[in-house]
Order: sequence, then structure tokens, then C-alpha cells
Amino acid sequence: MVRIGAPAVGPLVEFLTHKEQVVRDLANAALPRIDPNWAKFEAARAAAPALVAALKNKDGDVRYKAACALRQIGDPGAFGSLIEALTDEHRGVHNAANAALTEIDPNWTKLEAAHGAVPALAAALKNNDWDLRREAS
Repeated sequence: MVRIGAPAVGPLVEFLTHKEQVVRDLANAALPRIDPNWAKFEAARAAAPALVAALKNKDGDVRYKAACALRQIGDPGAFGSLIEALTDEHRGVHNAANAALTEIDPNWTKLEAAHGAVPALAAALKNNDWDLRREAS
């Protein structure tokens, strides 16, 4: 798919959420080989809804890869789902969600969606995972 180039970006982005880790890893490695700016392609932006949906996947690695890709794509439409992911039990997911939010809009905490997440973030402060508590604060 790397040889195909730009037309392969959309399918590869969707493969970032594939059920098999080896497929996710291969897609993750192929995208920057096609173009270091793959996330700015329209095909990558078009795949953002599938990545947002993947933030609810039962597999933590799928959720993590989705949050990382959303960070690179920079889709403001993902704010609500990324804010919810701040309370994810998987350390990589909530770290990636925080990084994505900050990179997409450094002032994301002033958004209405952030205000609506206060109860969930407050509950996360009681979690046993120190890193999750730190991200929630």
C-alpha cells in the first residue's frame, strides 16, 4: 500500500483500529512512509468518525491508536469523545487523549464539552490509578 501512496491513506487510517494488533502496527508504520503529513490528507480527515467510534472499543490498544491518530489529524469534532477518553482506565488512552486535546486546541478546557465532563473527571479523581487521577485533575 505504501507504493500506492495517497489513495491508500484512508484505508490505512481505518486499519489503525483493526481487531488484530499486527494489522494496526503495519498501518501505523505505513502511513508516515507514504507521507509524513498523512494526517492532513482529506482521506485521513474523512476517517476521523471511525476513529472517534474506536475510542469506545473494548481493546485498549485500539482506543490508544485511535486517540493518537485523532491527535495527528487534529479534528475538533472529536473533542467530546476525547474528553470522555480522559477517564479511560488504560493509561495510554487517557494520556493520548490529553495530548490530542492540548494539541488540537490548547484552550480546550474552556469549551462547553469540557464543562460537561466535570462529573466524570471528578469521579476519576477517586480512581486507584495515580496517572488517571493526575490526568483528570
